[in-house]
Amino acid sequence: MLRGTLLTLAFLSMAALSVAGPITGEEAKRQAQVLDDLKSALKKESKAAVRFELIGKAMKGEVSPDLRNRLLDLAASENGPEIESFLTTQMAVDEDSGIRSQMATLLGKRGSEKSLAVLLHYAEKDKISLMVKGCIGGQSSARRSSIFAIAELAGRYPKIADEAAAKLRSLPVKEDPEVRDNLADARNQALYQITREEALIAPFFQKLKSKEATERVNGIVAFRFLKLSKAPIEVVETLKDADPSVRRWSALVLGEIGDPKTADVLLATANNAKEDVGVRCNAIDSIGRMKIPATAGPIEKLLMDADERVQTIAAIALYRITGKKVKQFPAGYNAD
Repeated sequence: MLRGTLLTLAFLSMAALSVAGPITGEEAKRQAQVLDDLKSALKKESKAAVRFELIGKAMKGEVSPDLRNRLLDLAASENGPEIESFLTTQMAVDEDSGIRSQMATLLGKRGSEKSLAVLLHYAEKDKISLMVKGCIGGQSSARRSSIFAIAELAGRYPKIADEAAAKLRSLPVKEDPEVRDNLADARNQALYQITREEALIAPFFQKLKSKEATERVNGIVAFRFLKLSKAPIEVVETLKDADPSVRRWSALVLGEIGDPKTADVLLATANNAKEDVGVRCNAIDSIGRMKIPATAGPIEKLLMDADERVQTIAAIALYRITGKKVKQFPAGYNAD
């Protein structure tokens, strides 16, 4: 399984899912025209405030969440502090919780200290509403994303870190059983990003010891959201877990942490022909994302593996390490 697909499924699993219909050819043409018209208008305008206003107007009248996502990407590519006002305004009116979540994330990355109040509001009170991503739909909210955006903002502005941490500690995290977005865990993970208090992540280490595989998966997934640079030995050891689902997540999470000291154990996993192919593929992908030159040779050997899925992921990983595309590299795949 390709890593992007796995991450998408992991993200969407927090919502009650449904399947939306495919886009028609006529609708695809309409969306392309809207996008082209807006890009043309933006090229003619030099003032950032007006450019954001044009994008806002296009989003306001657009019924397609997928196109609004693409319009939001245009806004994200714009420079200037005006993006803070743009995002704050759009979050108040957009009905898609997935788009509001992306806006919250952008506020954390691009907003000023004043964004703290806005993000706290959405972390506590954002409504549960429909989220549509391609042909998948479900109920969700921007609360979880807003919690992590607060930690991002505190990292960018250390002088508000204490205030942000205090506000997060007092944040009520009422869970909705239909959404299951693990707000209590998210609060602790965001607090850990700000404070690095070990007590906040002790429960996640405990989950790794559970007798239930699903609980161990929850434990390993939690480490995705801590912004670690070094992989704890307890996380590395989950590569040996008896359950393949735990090992799959372990191989993926170790790559997201990106500790170069785990490259050898990931290579051993990748080369184990008896291992579950999903585990192997995630291990290979993680090695590729670390971009360690010394791993290029071992990865290149996997291009001759008996399993074509392993060959494909190895080709992608090799490209990320060396910039070289081989015949096994999937046509049209964006590895950048």
